[in-house]
Amino acid sequence: MVAVLTVAAVVAIPVGGWQHVDRADAAAEHLEPGERHVADQFATTLDRAAVTRVAPGSSLDPEPGVSYLVVYGRMDNRTDRTQSPRTDMFVLDSDQADLADLDRVDAVKLVADPGSFVYLQPGLPADVAIVWEIEKGLLDPGDELRIGIVDRTSAESQVGGGTVWLDPRIGAVVDLVVGSS
Repeated sequence: MVAVLTVAAVVAIPVGGWQHVDRADAAAEHLEPGERHVADQFATTLDRAAVTRVAPGSSLDPEPGVSYLVVYGRMDNRTDRTQSPRTDMFVLDSDQADLADLDRVDAVKLVADPGSFVYLQPGLPADVAIVWEIEKGLLDPGDELRIGIVDRTSAESQVGGGTVWLDPRIGAVVDLVVGSS
């Protein structure tokens, strides 16, 4: 097994096989808060981030030691079918090692109705809250975050009818400063 990995490294390194992630991040569009990223599936704008005591759409007290990182933005379904945003559409990047495991959001919620399941209708932009459950005190107002917006390429399904979204990659990144809720 070690020999196979060594051979793979010797072959891959000269042709840049291990640099594709760095190149993908470097190729990602760098946006300011409020700027719109347009991809095939969704157009997305991320405006601001805050740490809250209670999750959007909930009136229950959180578990002890829990807070919520909420990124507010707007999403526009650019297809001709109703779609729900996936929880792996947003990637959190931070200098803090404790945030490294937060590669999927816990929920994407509608700001107007955070208790419902999110269905985005074609051509109708919706204000959304992207929510991560975090350890209380992990983030403070003024901390900086980089949020990656994941794009995918559409393909016709070979198994069933319809469109599938493949080839996930970071299409844009937005640097946000955590505000107070």
